[in-house]
Amino acid sequence: MFLFSVSEDLPKVHMTSKYQKQEKPPSLVHTVTFLSKNTFIGLPPLKAYSRMEVYYRFKTKHTSGLFFYNGGKHNDFALAELINGHILINIRSGTHVIRLRDTSKNSYNDNYWHSVHLLQISATMFCLLIDDQVASTTTPTKHTQH
Repeated sequence: MFLFSVSEDLPKVHMTSKYQKQEKPPSLVHTVTFLSKNTFIGLPPLKAYSRMEVYYRFKTKHTSGLFFYNGGKHNDFALAELINGHILINIRSGTHVIRLRDTSKNSYNDNYWHSVHLLQISATMFCLLIDDQVASTTTPTKHTQH
């Protein structure tokens, strides 16, 4: 689990958390606060096969920003970002491209804590929950190279 808080006033990062692998639900030991918009945490690649689960919490006043990017083999990747106050998830696995976006009328850059839970249900089906509400589900489209 990652816990994000962004403040553009300070140029440092305070690393005060660690990930503790457990059964559900994930356990947060401490928080991570990003004090600069150019700061990130490097993590090992996700080992995603036919099932994957990613959970994090954040609060921010910024309208846009990258939550995580995880590159894999053969141009595969997963990324989560905030675009104009809304959550966008993009995943490319082999020939499949998955795109999930919340459909909320409200934006999530309101400086309140929000939880994001991405579930891979099968090799090609995903579900995005925001604040414990289903925000989007999808099946993939085929990626064609130009």
